[in-house]
Amino acid sequence: MIRLVLALLPVASAAPALQLAAGTKAVNVVLQINKATSEAAIDVFDENKSNVFAHTCSRPLASGSFASSPLAFTVNEQGAGTLSVGPQTYTIHDQVEYSGGIVCGRVASPSEVVVSFQVPVPSSLQLHSLNKRASKIVFLMAPLSSPSWWIHWNQKAL
Repeated sequence: MIRLVLALLPVASAAPALQLAAGTKAVNVVLQINKATSEAAIDVFDENKSNVFAHTCSRPLASGSFASSPLAFTVNEQGAGTLSVGPQTYTIHDQVEYSGGIVCGRVASPSEVVVSFQVPVPSSLQLHSLNKRASKIVFLMAPLSSPSWWIHWNQKAL
């Protein structure tokens, strides 16, 4: 029932820090797309990536805590495009001056795309850790033996 998402993206320590405006807090968002099936998964984590606040197997994320500030994505097969958080739209770019202020990273292969963000959300957004059973596997992007950049799995699936 424990889910793990590994993403080797520049959102880690080498990336510039997200500059938060008053009335906002940072969350980490990971969008995963299987190119062959167009299946998508969105996960929202705390800054330490130790708590999952939201998980969906669709685009956009517009339910639960994110009903009033939905996360919507428009991306191409290379992971380039935009992310909207409520009314604010950002460009997916690894340089903060071009992204509109968010910290982004993306990896694309012939079969999958992973885009990772650190974005501001309203401080008033009520975020609670998901029950471990609430977070289900959407798709296995690559066999565990595959040389993939990341693996999305669930302990139950093993």
